[in-house]
Amino acid sequence: MATTDLHAPASTDEAEILALGSALRAAHANKDPEGIAAPYAPQAVIYDLEPPLAHNGISIERKRKWLATWDSPIDLAAQSVAVQDRLFVCRPGR
Repeated sequence: MATTDLHAPASTDEAEILALGSALRAAHANKDPEGIAAPYAPQAVIYDLEPPLAHNGISIERKRKWLATWDSPIDLAAQSVAVQDRLFVCRPGR
């Protein structure tokens, strides 16, 4: 799994948000549905690659089945990562 150089966090909030992003990347790489679901609120509206594309909350069992369809590791490579006004912003890698 490639790493992205990050600047030093400007605040505790920023460090916590960046840590959540790193945890999500690791959970996808390890195909860990519980780790993917952990940071989300129970009724969060989530848009992802698993049909249907919009979900209210994360079903761990549905996520487990989706992860099983991947033959290779899932790498959420990022070209750049930043926190802007407590929002995690990730520009996908190429």
